[in-house]
Amino acid sequence: MVKEGHDVGITPDGSRGPKYQAKAGALLVARATRSPVVLLDFTFSKAIRLKSWDSFAIPLPLSTIQVRTEIFHHEKLFGNQGLKEATMMVENSLLKLTDDGV
Repeated sequence: MVKEGHDVGITPDGSRGPKYQAKAGALLVARATRSPVVLLDFTFSKAIRLKSWDSFAIPLPLSTIQVRTEIFHHEKLFGNQGLKEATMMVENSLLKLTDDGV
């Protein structure tokens, strides 16, 4: 899909977690397609939190939403390091970006 010009969203901690532990899947796609990795964090003033492994949030109507982002271009991720190091860089940056008590 990426090679056809579509944007793709991949949860960095996978579909089953554990929460906040990045997996290499998104970075494998980024490396193969030379695409940037965009980290996103959303904070809601009012939300319902599901009792799932990731505490999935559903924002309530009229909730204020704050969005934070960081972009990693291919050269920054893979210029001087391998997949494991790039994955750790993304995980550490995502932890800094996330504002939910971690």
